[in-house]
Amino acid sequence: MRAPIVWWAALLATAAVVAPSVSAQAAEDNVCRLHAPLQPTRLLRRTALALLGRVPSIDEYHQVEHLKPGSDEFSAVLDSWFESDEYRDQMRRYHMQLLWANPDGVTLRDGNMLLTRVSDGNGGFIWRLPSVAMRRAYRGGTGLHECQPVPQTTLEPGYTFGAKPFCEPQGNDAAGPYCQEGYVEVNPYWAPQTTIKVCAFDAQTAETFEYTREKDVNAGTYRCDDWQARTLDQSTAPGAQRVDSCGCGPDLDYCMATGGSVNTDLVVTGAMRGQMLRLVDDYTRGQAPYSELLTTKRSYLNGPLTHFLRYHAPMASPGRTHNQVHDDVPLPDIPWTDDNWYPLERKDLHAGLLTMPAYLLRYQTNRGRANRFRIAFMGQYFVPSKTATPGCVEDTEDVTNKCYCAGCHVTLEPMSMYFGSFAEAGSSSLLYLQKEFADDPATSIAEDYYDCAYQWLPRGFSLCNRLYKRIEVEDPNDAEKTIRVRRLAALAFADDHPSFEENFDKGPGELLVDHAFKQLNGKEYSFFAWATVRHLFQFLVGRELDVDPLSPDNEQELLDTLALSFESSDYNFRQLAKTIVTLPTFRRMP
Repeated sequence: MRAPIVWWAALLATAAVVAPSVSAQAAEDNVCRLHAPLQPTRLLRRTALALLGRVPSIDEYHQVEHLKPGSDEFSAVLDSWFESDEYRDQMRRYHMQLLWANPDGVTLRDGNMLLTRVSDGNGGFIWRLPSVAMRRAYRGGTGLHECQPVPQTTLEPGYTFGAKPFCEPQGNDAAGPYCQEGYVEVNPYWAPQTTIKVCAFDAQTAETFEYTREKDVNAGTYRCDDWQARTLDQSTAPGAQRVDSCGCGPDLDYCMATGGSVNTDLVVTGAMRGQMLRLVDDYTRGQAPYSELLTTKRSYLNGPLTHFLRYHAPMASPGRTHNQVHDDVPLPDIPWTDDNWYPLERKDLHAGLLTMPAYLLRYQTNRGRANRFRIAFMGQYFVPSKTATPGCVEDTEDVTNKCYCAGCHVTLEPMSMYFGSFAEAGSSSLLYLQKEFADDPATSIAEDYYDCAYQWLPRGFSLCNRLYKRIEVEDPNDAEKTIRVRRLAALAFADDHPSFEENFDKGPGELLVDHAFKQLNGKEYSFFAWATVRHLFQFLVGRELDVDPLSPDNEQELLDTLALSFESSDYNFRQLAKTIVTLPTFRRMP
């Protein structure tokens, strides 16, 4: 154990002898070299890492080894990089860091509509739905029984695929008699070239079911892909998940699946992320103002996202995320397996990435959405107050006047109202719902999806309870009395602060005009320009701009120049990126 100690002692002694031999001039050179301009090859490496996320190739090194940084030839090399897929991917990484907008992990569907696998006893698997309500409707008993691991045709030789299957009686359990059907083979929508085994009840292909009951006003035809079906008398009209003639529909379209290498949830959230990043591509190439990233009506859909919006989103429980499309845009007729992206123009108050599912589901409250906007595109952060706001009230629901809350919420609450027309914990536009109900609020308290839309009388349903707040207002027929009405939750704040109700009608896109485009205090440029320059500089250079007024390396003048240039270029993002990587500051050791 002593040998290593002796070895290190000898090494240190040698260093002590050698150190004094270094000249004072060499030591000074070592210090000054920190700010010396980089050689072309080293500059190329740094630029490639910043713009492309990789080191240069040998050919790229040879291309610039005799070029002067800042020359037209060197600039031409950079221009070719800005046209590359690698630059596109790097700008996607930048925006993912800026927005944190990854919807993975968000619950997109009701667990009752999720196909999972169980062993068939022969080394394979049978797919089935775990819904107790459906299994009870299918097989009776306690609802804990699944199908038998035998082909349905073995139990029912004349069985026609997709029809309601024969269910073989098995006896009684704690809840009464029950039966079990067999399985069928299906080509699922997520892999139509393959065949899987599915319980025959779950694999039924019916698109509608008939609800009949003597003297029942709710009798009629209902859709099997509407698991939340309700009518005026909700106690008698069942949703599709309680009907034994409804299953997962043609090609299992109505159900999501997880098991083995199959996870349709992750495919959909990946598509949501890709949808947002396609828009980022459009506004980081310098062909349109970067600000339109937050205001454009343009969007994209591919197969998985279209399939989700058409079949799965309407079936999710109101307690889950709310992502229904209500005639906003016609969905393209493309299958799940189509990974191509198709552009479309949205309507209403949609505003760029701010109203895309990836953003709205990552930030599921209007406050969270407004706060991230303020951080990412205004460079503003809330700092909680250590002291109570003068004149505040401790016991109040109005957080704009609540002690220790008002300092932040007096700014945040009005901004959050811009997102009020979109469902919290969801991405649906709520403009299909009325902001207030009918002329006579005493008889127009709305409840679930259908009731809210058509002002039917209530029976208490979670979706409306989720979107609306019950409030008391003066009875229009008797000033001494009050009545309870329902009000969109986003507008409840406006009842006490009516000057901010217009924010609801403006929508998220107007945040840019009303807030981000405002002139920064004492500057000739906007918060938006200031924040974009600072965020992009940090990403490309690897450090923040030094704006400390006491710092000898203060870069406030550089920040002012970049922000003014960015704003005067009509927010040309690519031009800003190129300007940053060609700065003398970038061309030297940081």
